[in-house]
Amino acid sequence: MSTETAALRVLNKMRRRKIRPPSSELDVRSPTGKCRVPFVVLIALWVCPTFAADSDLTKTIPSDAVVAYFVIPPPSDAPPGNAGSSLRFATLLADQAQSMGLLSNIDATTRGWIDSLTATSVLLGYPHAVALFDVKARALDGGGHRLAGLSAAMVIHTDGDNTKIEQRIQHLLNTYTNSEETKLTQNSVDNATVYALTDKRLPDWFVLQWGSIDGVYVISIGDGTFEHVRGTLAGRAPSISSESWFVGAYEKTSAKNALLTLYARFDRIDFSADSQLAQKVGAVRHSLSFENVDRGMWTIAFDGRAVDAKEFIRRNKQNKLRRLTQPSLYEIPTDKLIPVQATAYAIFDTSPTTILNAISEVFLAIEAPSTQEKTRQYWRHLEQESGVDIRRDIVAHLARGAVVHNHPPHLLRLPLAWTFVARVMDDADAVHENLNAVCKAWQGELRQAGTLRLRLAGDGIWFLDLGIPGPAVGMRGRWIVVSYSPFAVRENLTFLAGPTPPPSGTSGQRTPETP
Repeated sequence: MSTETAALRVLNKMRRRKIRPPSSELDVRSPTGKCRVPFVVLIALWVCPTFAADSDLTKTIPSDAVVAYFVIPPPSDAPPGNAGSSLRFATLLADQAQSMGLLSNIDATTRGWIDSLTATSVLLGYPHAVALFDVKARALDGGGHRLAGLSAAMVIHTDGDNTKIEQRIQHLLNTYTNSEETKLTQNSVDNATVYALTDKRLPDWFVLQWGSIDGVYVISIGDGTFEHVRGTLAGRAPSISSESWFVGAYEKTSAKNALLTLYARFDRIDFSADSQLAQKVGAVRHSLSFENVDRGMWTIAFDGRAVDAKEFIRRNKQNKLRRLTQPSLYEIPTDKLIPVQATAYAIFDTSPTTILNAISEVFLAIEAPSTQEKTRQYWRHLEQESGVDIRRDIVAHLARGAVVHNHPPHLLRLPLAWTFVARVMDDADAVHENLNAVCKAWQGELRQAGTLRLRLAGDGIWFLDLGIPGPAVGMRGRWIVVSYSPFAVRENLTFLAGPTPPPSGTSGQRTPETP
């Protein structure tokens, strides 16, 4: 199905719902200049091994991008191997439920999550790039900020087969637009049809545009952004691949072979007009050790089943390449640390204290002052009730190196259902006692709040009760395991403990368990 045919079907449906017909032209302006607010990019990568293409995504993104990331799905035999099929299966279920009218009565938030999941499933089947060019915010009285402008674009390499992308757009239009609030316009430039959507319920700066251009599909937010990307695709404006530093970083990090590449230009962020925002940016950069860093590139690739992550940054005009993950954890053999059934794992060469500090400080830095103080009060109260200083009495005793892997797989193959493993260096018994004390104090806090329930299993594993056993934590010997369920924690603690020696007087063969 062609782009024009699919889009006209959408138009016809929306006309029947009395949405205004397309106008003859779009009002196009140039994109704005520098970014005025900080950004914190948190990307959890799960790959969809269904589509492999030799496409240079870097030539599709304009050179003035503040942040950009590029995703190339691996060949079908690459790890982790199950994410694609599970996401596609979830998409199929959601589409069938939608067609049968089963989603019509669910709340808007749940429906939004379902649509996000299905849209992500479709997107991860294609090589694609996303770029942010400009974002503005306005200060709120309470000390926070609200989004006041955004210019961003997504470029998807479809090789001209746009059917799945257009079907998803059509579904979203039919679900979230209405004749009283939404206006859809159509414009034809250089034999390409571009559609633009505005909505009275959204701010004036929100303009969504989409269309196919020479084998790629472009979706943009912000007035003029689509035309900006079109200029780069047509060769009228430089792409990000024309910058010498980008080219060097791309080579140093072996980004050509990476599944995910993230690029950021800190020197293009302008926050000088807002002192409160400048302070937040400074706190975030300090917590991430990004002081005096003006640009950076990060890549994620696979070496067998091991994640190979690299960082290339420019600090004080000096370039530095650093490997963020290691193939093994020092003196511990990988086969004693990672179950052979795991199809993907990452060993991060850093201190758990650094990880905790970075996460907590970034979270606090981006929140309003009132939220920051409430969070600190809650943390202090929890430590007072438990009698434990979490950083000093637990985290400080953990060995360098954080291990993440994907065994056992979640029943539904959820992409973020991985397992985290940490090793205690000393005072293991005291750390175990302190961990239990903190969990017991948190259990009491949650019981009083009446929101979530924290439970303790018979074998000492703590888990959140979300209707089904949720995220869990457990400790045995020198190992602490955090995972998506008590079962996953139990499986890993058993593996890390090693094989159980047979009872004396036996042949060493294991007696079958009774079901």
